[in-house]
Amino acid sequence: GAGTSSDRDAVTRSGTCLCGAVIVMLTGKPTAVSICHCVICRKLSGAPFSAQALVKGTQVSVVANGDGNGGDGSSQQASVASPPALLTYASSPAVERHRCAACQSPVYATLAKGKMAAVPLTVLDDVKNDAELAPTHHMYYGDRIMDFSDDLPKYVKSAGRTAELWKGD
Repeated sequence: GAGTSSDRDAVTRSGTCLCGAVIVMLTGKPTAVSICHCVICRKLSGAPFSAQALVKGTQVSVVANGDGNGGDGSSQQASVASPPALLTYASSPAVERHRCAACQSPVYATLAKGKMAAVPLTVLDDVKNDAELAPTHHMYYGDRIMDFSDDLPKYVKSAGRTAELWKGD
């Protein structure tokens, strides 16, 4: 029935890369939404931190945008069923990051050999008032380049099972 947990978990959010060549879809509720301050995320995003929805790998799908924009202004029509052109970079042994080949926008990352995925909030549309996409914690807070005075848990490294809470400088 309407309003059940399974209905809420079946919500699909979508967005595109900057040029519109790639559509990313996230189905269901994220496991967590992290603000990451690690050096890798900072350098790859060009920002002081990154924010991403952490989900099971099966909750993310990526397709080529078939609207004809293709990212380069050409009139070539891409089939929505065809895979998008993505660049993949292994930023660490457990993380592969996927970007649009045309505009270089981050699209998603796979973690733990694809068991989990991280979708940057910047690629999703209409995240501002989506309570399920509100940040749940900070990761690698000791590596930050700016302080946050929010009440979210702040972890020294990742927020995994053996995570250590940051205790201050």
